Amino acid sequence: MKCRECKHLVSSMARNRGSSSIYYCAIARTECQPQREISRVRGPEEIPTKTSPRWCPLKKVK
Repeated sequence: MKCRECKHLVSSMARNRGSSSIYYCAIARTECQPQREISRVRGPEEIPTKTSPRWCPLKKVK
């Protein structure tokens, strides 16, 4: 599964090139945050990850 096709992807898109766009997974939780960060990109580009991370909860469900 690819993160950019997942329905649990939450994005905080940057409005200009000086800011960072941050992408989160809505179902993966950490001790300190309710959503786990997938990637951070400089500017308003699309998510750069090609596949899901190792810790993806959907990889474990089969």
